[in-house]
Amino acid sequence: MRKTLFTIKLFTIKENGLTFAIKVSPKAKKNCISDVVTDQNNQPILKIYTTAPPEDGKANKAIINLLSKIWGLRKNQIKIIMKNPLNYNFLKIYSDPTISNTIPNEVMRLVINKDMSRIRAWREYLKITQKEVANKIGISQAALSQIEVPNSKIRRITLEKIAKALGLTIEQLR
Repeated sequence: MRKTLFTIKLFTIKENGLTFAIKVSPKAKKNCISDVVTDQNNQPILKIYTTAPPEDGKANKAIINLLSKIWGLRKNQIKIIMKNPLNYNFLKIYSDPTISNTIPNEVMRLVINKDMSRIRAWREYLKITQKEVANKIGISQAALSQIEVPNSKIRRITLEKIAKALGLTIEQLR
C-alpha cells in the first residue's frame, strides 16, 4: 500500500456538481482508473484506461460507462466537457436534482479518492464502526465488511436496514 506524501485538489466543486481533469489512454488492456498524475503546471489529472478505440466517441462512452459503474452514478450525470490543449479532457459530474437528500462532498471524496463504497464512506463520515452497524442490522461484522466492498451486490432489504442504521435514505447509499 502506498503512503500519501501530500494532498492535491483533484476537483473543483460548484453548486451543480464537480469538475476535474482526466487523461484517457485508449486501446488499453483493461478498463480502469489508474492514478492521479500532475502536468507541468501541477494540475492534478485522473488517469483512466479504456479498451475502446479513440474513434467516433467510443473511448468517451466507455469512460462514462466505467465511471458510472464504479461511482454508482447515472450515465447522464457524467459528461466529458472539453479537450485541453495539453491533451487532457475535463470531466463534469452533475449533481442529481431528482434526489432530495444530499451527499456531503467529503463522502464523495472518500468514494472517488479512496475507492470506497458509498456505504463505507458514509459510515466513516458518520464515525460509526462496522461492529455498531452490524449489530444494529443483525449481521456479523465480517458480513458487513463484504457488503462494503465497492460494487458488491446488495439485496434491497439489506440496503434498507443499513440506511436506517445510518440514519440515511437508500438513495444516499446508491
